[in-house]
Amino acid sequence: METNTKSEGNFEGFVIIEIMGHRKLGGYIKEQTIASMAYIRLDTFNKAGEVAATQFYNPSSVYCITPTTKEVAIAFGLNNQPAPEKSWELPKRQLTIAGTSDYNPNIFSGDNYEE
Repeated sequence: METNTKSEGNFEGFVIIEIMGHRKLGGYIKEQTIASMAYIRLDTFNKAGEVAATQFYNPSSVYCITPTTKEVAIAFGLNNQPAPEKSWELPKRQLTIAGTSDYNPNIFSGDNYEE
């Protein structure tokens, strides 16, 4: 297993980490201090094995940390990327060109809003 531990007991290595018991991520963790507070730094990887993103978590939000190998952590991370709960977009409007019979100068005002 490719994990390292420091003599003072800080853990550093490849893991599967569960945040608040709901979100599971795979990557490399280590402790990092930001503004005098200790955070867990998680580096996640892309398919090429390069760091794709870095995230920082408060240790109290961590439900579980499972040490594992680099290969397992990266594969788990790639296969467990959270998707948005719901996609949201503004309704599409058809814009018209000034001078045509469909031209409406108030297209963006509240005058033409339909519910």
